[in-house]
Amino acid sequence: MNDNTELTAVELLRITGKMRPHAQWKWFNKEFGVDLPRNGESVIISRALWEQLQARRAGLIADPPKNDRPRIYSLKTV
Repeated sequence: MNDNTELTAVELLRITGKMRPHAQWKWFNKEFGVDLPRNGESVIISRALWEQLQARRAGLIADPPKNDRPRIYSLKTV
């Protein structure tokens, strides 16, 4: 099942074990490092994104390369 419908409140409770939207948001941030949008009633996450997060954790999808390049500073003075 790969669609873009949102997870329901019951599914979010089952996944996170948390009832409050802020606690669910913190759980996703801690477990997956994602900053999900939320409204006053729930975290907003699609089924497709949830499946991608699980696949990435399982190693089926590679993490995007990190930008570890050093910052470049100008040495020219005015």
